[in-house]
Amino acid sequence: MQIQWNDQLIQFIYSRCSELFENEQYLGKISQYFAFKYFELLLSFNISELRLDFVTNQIDIQIKTIGGATYIQTSNFICINSTFEEISTAKISVFDIVTSSDGIIMMQNLSIFQMRNSLQENIENEGCLSVNALNSLLNLQIKNTKFSNIPNRMSSSIITINPSLLENKLIFQNITIVDCVSLKNQIVKMQFITQANKQNSISFIDLKIYQNQESWFNLLQNIRELSESEIQEITGKDNAIIYLENCDANIENLFLKAEVYGNNLVENPSYLTLSINSKAMPAVESTINNIQTSILKLTPYLVMEQGIKKQTEMLMILSTQIIDTYQIFIVSQATYLTYIKIRGSYSLIFIIQSVKLQITQDSQQKF
Repeated sequence: MQIQWNDQLIQFIYSRCSELFENEQYLGKISQYFAFKYFELLLSFNISELRLDFVTNQIDIQIKTIGGATYIQTSNFICINSTFEEISTAKISVFDIVTSSDGIIMMQNLSIFQMRNSLQENIENEGCLSVNALNSLLNLQIKNTKFSNIPNRMSSSIITINPSLLENKLIFQNITIVDCVSLKNQIVKMQFITQANKQNSISFIDLKIYQNQESWFNLLQNIRELSESEIQEITGKDNAIIYLENCDANIENLFLKAEVYGNNLVENPSYLTLSINSKAMPAVESTINNIQTSILKLTPYLVMEQGIKKQTEMLMILSTQIIDTYQIFIVSQATYLTYIKIRGSYSLIFIIQSVKLQITQDSQQKF
């Protein structure tokens, strides 16, 4: 464990092992006693005796973590029942993982909130989690996890993955993301190589995304000025909340609620957009009954059902009306799905139910 003063904390924990299991960890503000006792000291300890217990209210040290709170090289990593709070970082907030061999990563029952990084500098920040699986297989599962209040500038607030060149199996289940905003690829951007398309699968199950107006105002205020190249990246076709390429994707119960405010589509065109292989589903401005409003259109995608290509249905919800109850009519099933009552003006909500997608560069041209 290496600690360096003067706003330059390089690494909390460095681990290199074949298997690592963490249970019931809390990493947050560092106590004054801890900081002074281990100031500029390098410690060695047995990984089996490691326990994170940095819970305190004594002092909040402003730090810049270059490589994440924890850097790990392993073939099998499991982390459950853990909380990470108020970590300042220049690149990766929580886990920086390099996999080997089978590349098994399992995370469950995590709470990650109030991460901080430099929004005024164009640094290649990789979000809360970074996974490098170029030299291994990758089997990643993240379940029952909440991310909250995590801003970023020009990359994902949640996770950055350098996928395996051989095989990738990714599952995100029961994930709640609250006010995690960035100007580019807010949740995840996944680009797999074309040759391994059949070996690449990603599933989003019970994914809930909430964004409010205040979080966007704070982000834009802290970023201040954007460069010309950044503006071009933001308005590019590969910018979306979720961007996937060259994989089999399964999406079940995707819920997005975002507050709308003036000129939003101009300031950040990806804010109300879900994009897969550059095919965007944006909110568009329309006039209905002499009232100008924004409408989210889920334009049809090709869906693979037993090898037969079919199209999804279109869902359209007015973003400026007050919604008490709403229903989605599924033509193929001839049934209504009724959802929880929601009250709130100037909000945009859409839900995707059980959509299977085969995403390839070839199919991109056919959308």
